[in-house]
Amino acid sequence: MIRKIREEKGMTLAELIAALALAGMVVVIIMTLFSIGTKHQSLETSHLALQQEMNLMMTRITQIHRSGACYALDQKESGVEIITFTRQQDENRNELRAGNCTTSTKNSSAYKNEGYEVRICRVSLRDTETVCEELNSETVIDPQRENLRARITFKSGNGKELVQETTFSRFKEEGSDEESDEGISEAAPQ
Repeated sequence: MIRKIREEKGMTLAELIAALALAGMVVVIIMTLFSIGTKHQSLETSHLALQQEMNLMMTRITQIHRSGACYALDQKESGVEIITFTRQQDENRNELRAGNCTTSTKNSSAYKNEGYEVRICRVSLRDTETVCEELNSETVIDPQRENLRARITFKSGNGKELVQETTFSRFKEEGSDEESDEGISEAAPQ
């Protein structure tokens, strides 16, 4: 009998079928994991692109707001147009830092949405209820007199939506009218 076992070469049909079944199950598990990973990576890539577009939009608005220029955000189907306005001028036609905003357009730059729907609104609290007022070219924002609390919504073509609520503000300058407008006062040194 020992001789018979030593003389056997190769595998039986049952062993071959069992080995193929195990190898098949391993291949199916690997392919399933690869498929899930690819799908997840695709979703994360589109979400990351949405976040990057949101960050770009917020950076542009922050730059304009902190510059102190009067501006408006006009929402169009092709994107958002950022319109800056001049301030009141002195007799030498220089803009007054503390001057009021005018309706004279100084500059206009467009933010084109590429496959995204963009919506920007001013958030305010009325009677303990949050209200979101649409911004347009008629809504002039004066960063020297107000901070802008806004809700920005980006919606991609596949229905993914990203909403960010933020406040755009700028640093107040010492000795400016801005401090007296807000009731900020410093105690006199003794």
